[in-house]
Amino acid sequence: MPRRLLQRAGVAGALAVLGALAPMAPSRAAGGGYADLVALFKEWRAFQRPVFREGVPDYTPAAMEAQKARLPEFQRRLQAIAPGGWPVAQQIDWRLVQAEMNGLDFDHRVLRPWARDPGFYSVVAPEQSDTPSKEGTTFAGTLETWRLPIPLPAPAVVRFREQFRAIPAALSQAKSNLVEDTRDLWLAGIRVQKEQSAALDDLAKRLAPHHPDLVPDVEKARAAVDDFRAWLEPGRPESAARTTTGTCATSISRPTPGGTRSRSTSASWRARSRTSSWRRSRTRASRRPRPWTRPRRGRRACRTRSRRT
Repeated sequence: MPRRLLQRAGVAGALAVLGALAPMAPSRAAGGGYADLVALFKEWRAFQRPVFREGVPDYTPAAMEAQKARLPEFQRRLQAIAPGGWPVAQQIDWRLVQAEMNGLDFDHRVLRPWARDPGFYSVVAPEQSDTPSKEGTTFAGTLETWRLPIPLPAPAVVRFREQFRAIPAALSQAKSNLVEDTRDLWLAGIRVQKEQSAALDDLAKRLAPHHPDLVPDVEKARAAVDDFRAWLEPGRPESAARTTTGTCATSISRPTPGGTRSRSTSASWRARSRTSSWRRSRTRASRRPRPWTRPRRGRRACRTRSRRT
């Protein structure tokens, strides 16, 4: 009898917990249909893309704060749509839209590449990305030169010239946007801008035989990239002692402003590295399967048996 009472009490407690958690789930009762999700997605994609002013995407602090302030409105509208009874494919579409909204929220709260990462301002993409829709947050003004057939068709020449003429203004805005202290990202960004300059130089050589009138615009864009890289060189943060990603700091050993570690730091780092390597090798050795061999009898047993015989 006591056991039955305990079982009933356990079932009642579980139902009470489920009832308490039910209001925490997003409401699906009064939501719209799949057509509402499609309409919301079109509005979302237009909102997600930064505003262009004279061909330059606006990543200024005021523009990013305005986008961040409007983001919860789109998230609430998505939560008001009820995908519970939809086909699985349509429910997946709902989750994909949710993932994009969560990604933009993460960009604003943690990554903030427009204010932290000089490599974010990649104005040309000479190679195709290995992911369908690029990887991570990318600069909205990037010109994918790998898509351009050379010689260019007449309509593409006008658009091409406008995009390259906007590059100097975009990099000038980047100098005002990059305000956070992230030395490692600055060092990586300097390498990125060197690659950008080389890509523009190669593009100018390819365009010269077919479109010599476009070469001056490409050269001006390259000069703007070189100027941006020269601005990064002396302006990179030197006093940061650790790498940070948003609010989470990781203790990554990094050279001091003089370019060398202190003796105690270097010695302790080497000792930790040796210890970790030894432990990894011992772990791998203990997990490695040993080949099976037939057991062999010892000499003493053989001698004893021979004496008895």
